[in-house]
Amino acid sequence: MGKHGGDTTTKPRALAERTGSPGDQYTVTRAGRHGEPALFGLRMGRNVTDAQLAKLGGAQPDASVRLFGASDHKSLFLDIHGANNAYYATREVIRDAQGLLTIRNHNLEVHASGRDLGTRILATQVKQASRFNVARLETKAARNDTRIPPTTGYRAWPRLGYDATLPASIHAQLPAGLQYAHTIQDLYRTQYGRQWWEQHGTTLDMHFDVKAGSAARKMLSAKAAQLGIDWKTL
Repeated sequence: MGKHGGDTTTKPRALAERTGSPGDQYTVTRAGRHGEPALFGLRMGRNVTDAQLAKLGGAQPDASVRLFGASDHKSLFLDIHGANNAYYATREVIRDAQGLLTIRNHNLEVHASGRDLGTRILATQVKQASRFNVARLETKAARNDTRIPPTTGYRAWPRLGYDATLPASIHAQLPAGLQYAHTIQDLYRTQYGRQWWEQHGTTLDMHFDVKAGSAARKMLSAKAAQLGIDWKTL
């Protein structure tokens, strides 16, 4: 997925500024004239800091973040560049048809080596999202085996708690021993189901339940602990 919408042709109203506490800072630019109205339209409060918004996108310390609102003031976009080109992410904050605050994670490209960066980004985002009463995260968990390196979101995100209802076309392909499964996480409850999905799975729209105590949160917390990520420091 690429960049989405916003004030890409207007001049930033201010120079980029450093924000956040020592050791946990970001360079944030509020671009265009629609950012403040978008925050008001999303009912996120009057005292939201740039550092809080950066973390809402999963930004890690020393990231550069560009914030801009859609012209209809119904969504806020974040373009995030990790320090030393470690990763690039795009996010969109909206309220859905039910009025629930939702974050669409349009893109995450991890360029740095290491096993924990993607997990750390998601954990940072989930922790901050819970503070803003965000209901869910959404993403298109993609598969592209021809790309170098391959795109593996379809199997990476379920390991961290993302879920989706299996389309009828996928369910029809399930072997007899997996016919009980109706969601991705139904498959991931067994090694057999997980192996089947990781071999036969495809691009799918997935969601992450942010609320405390959810199955998604428990999976993410367990993975973070396994990787030695201290939730309190995020």
